[in-house]
This record gives sequence, C-alpha cells and structure tokens, in this order.
Amino acid sequence: MEVVALIISGIALFIAVIAFQRTGGFKDLRGRTSAVSSRTQMVRNDLQRRVEVVSSLTQKVRDRAANILEGLERIIRGKGKNRNHQGNAANEIVRRRSARTPRRD
Repeated sequence: MEVVALIISGIALFIAVIAFQRTGGFKDLRGRTSAVSSRTQMVRNDLQRRVEVVSSLTQKVRDRAANILEGLERIIRGKGKNRNHQGNAANEIVRRRSARTPRRD
C-alpha cells in the first residue's frame, strides 16, 4: 500500500512539473518579478517626490507661523510701530467700561 502511495505521489509531482512549465515556468515568474520590481520603483519615486513637496510646504507654513508669532510678540511687548496708539486705545476701553459700570461698595 505504501508503494502505491509513493507511485501516485510521484505521478502527481510529474504532472505538477509539466503544468508549471506549460504555464510559463521560471521565465514567466522572472518576467512577473521584473514587472513588479519596476512598478515598485515607480511607486517609490512618486512617493519620494510627494514627500519632498509636503516637506517644502510644511517648511513654508512653519516659516509663516514663526513670522506671525514674531509680529504678535512685538505687538504684545510694545515694540510695534503703534505702541502709543494701542496703549491709548486700551486705556480708552477701560475708561468707558468703568464709566458704564456702577461701583459696588
């Protein structure tokens, strides 16, 4: 019985090898591998280009945010051009609010 099983498995192996060769064998396998490799390289290049674009955009946004924050710092610390005007406007707002609100003693 074991001999029959060995013979059947040998025949099955032989049929599998013939089927593999008829479908293209190693030549087709190499061709497909080459196609997948070239496609992977194209995707890698495209991804690298996109990362560079996003990186440059991120750098521009960071620079703009830094400039805005520097401007705000100058305004808050009073180093802006309209320092006296801003201070007078703030004092005027405080004066108007205190005039409208009655004191509670």
